[in-house]
Amino acid sequence: MVKVDEEKKNPGPDWNRRLKRLLMLEIIVALVGLALFYGYLVSRPLVTLTGLAIATAPQPLEPAVEEGFSDRQPPPLSEECVPEAEKMIPAAPAPVEEVPVAPAAAGSGVEPTAPALVPSPPLSPEEIPEPNLETRPAAPAPESILIEVGEFILPGRLEAAVVRLKQMGIPATVVERELPTPMYRVYLGPFTEGEKALAMRAVSRRLGDQPFLEKRPEGYFLIISSFYLEANVEIWLQKYRQAGYEPRVMRELLPVKHSFLLVDAAATGSPVEIILERLRQAGFSKARQQGSLPAPSKN
Repeated sequence: MVKVDEEKKNPGPDWNRRLKRLLMLEIIVALVGLALFYGYLVSRPLVTLTGLAIATAPQPLEPAVEEGFSDRQPPPLSEECVPEAEKMIPAAPAPVEEVPVAPAAAGSGVEPTAPALVPSPPLSPEEIPEPNLETRPAAPAPESILIEVGEFILPGRLEAAVVRLKQMGIPATVVERELPTPMYRVYLGPFTEGEKALAMRAVSRRLGDQPFLEKRPEGYFLIISSFYLEANVEIWLQKYRQAGYEPRVMRELLPVKHSFLLVDAAATGSPVEIILERLRQAGFSKARQQGSLPAPSKN
């Protein structure tokens, strides 16, 4: 019993060796644990107290995908990005041309190959063809269908007809031609003496006319007035007969300016029959579809 108690109070060298081994084992275990904890920290992102990542491990790069073979669709471009996107459009590839290859002889054992594609050289500025700037001929205008509203000699009647057509909303055109026209002249005479002709002119002026004298081989003719309507001729004959005179009438062909009042039916947008009916109802009884204008007379 005394020997055992002495060994407990004074441990020998074996006990010290066991204690050293136990400490070494604990140190190794601690180092291994530190190494595993460090590896765990390296493999995870470092996080701040707010939970935000401040560093990440390197991520593997995605392999490049050739243009035209990607399944992903690019996001739509906004209006602000359009100019930059246009700058990123690659230039169009140069045109290529096929080079024909002679076919292999039959039985030679050589398989024919596809023709090689050789890019054609770019064109110089002189070789670039100029754009075709020729314009196509304009479509032919619709054919005009002329309607003759009336033929006028007196300017006053022509002006009244033009105003009437404007009120109806029908555009009109005036075409003038000088044509030989039969004129009826109401006259007194002939007078062999000029004094008698002048005295008769004074009488005609008192009746409201503006006569003039015309000298001919037969004598002096007092031309009272000229008319192209026979109805007016009869009115003047009756006036002078009632005053006690015997006027006469001479018929002559004189170059007179005629005014033709025309309407283009195509410009109105209505059929010819409807335009003619409207004109006749408005008092233009002689309105008719016209073929062509009379040729101007030769002086």
